[in-house]
Amino acid sequence: MRAQRLSETNLQEKLAAGTARLETAKQLLAEARAGIHEEDATIREFEQRVFENSLVQRSLEAQIADLEKDVSSARAVLVEAEAARTAGMVQSVTLKKSVKDKEVALHCAEHKIATLEAKFEEHTKATLADRTLFEEEIAKLMEYLEAETAARLIAEGALQAARQRATPGGR
Repeated sequence: MRAQRLSETNLQEKLAAGTARLETAKQLLAEARAGIHEEDATIREFEQRVFENSLVQRSLEAQIADLEKDVSSARAVLVEAEAARTAGMVQSVTLKKSVKDKEVALHCAEHKIATLEAKFEEHTKATLADRTLFEEEIAKLMEYLEAETAARLIAEGALQAARQRATPGGR
């Protein structure tokens, strides 16, 4: 009879311990789920920022391409103006005034090219600086995303282990 009471007490203690472990596992599961939801929201936010930064980068690259086309166009105008100037110098003295007019036009074109090249250089420097910042930001975000993903996988592994321990045949 005493052995039966001891066995009964031992079973009750094991039941209480199992119940306590189950409650702890449930609490850990709830905390892990809340953490995962928060991490998912943070990850989505960072993914959105990365997407927005890539759109800005594409826009800036398109602007650079447009500026490069403008510079090429201006250089073509310069080449044409220089050819016209050379042809004007070969002409007779009666065309001297016409040659002077073309030299003025050439000077304006050279000034415009210099201005465009300066603007292009400034814009290129600014764009490269922005691009570097965006690439650094993207790298940081990717590192954070990888860390968050790893943390999430660990939490999911812990959750899976807790579930397996909680099931009757889990151990």
